Amino acid sequence: MNINNILMIMIIILILIIIFIIIMNKNKNKSIEKFISSNSFIGSKKGYVYKMDKNGLGYYLDKQII
Repeated sequence: MNINNILMIMIIILILIIIFIIIMNKNKNKSIEKFISSNSFIGSKKGYVYKMDKNGLGYYLDKQII
């Protein structure tokens, strides 16, 4: 391998690392809703409990999971 091939491989690896970091940061920044209004129980939602509380009837973020 010559130096040009090595540099090209290093650039490709660097670009892939940058893409990976961007994707990971997008997943981190997704906001989690603390309350989802619902007049009736429509099935379980992971990380939520269905109850009547200060915002009314609906799905509240489960504090035990946080």
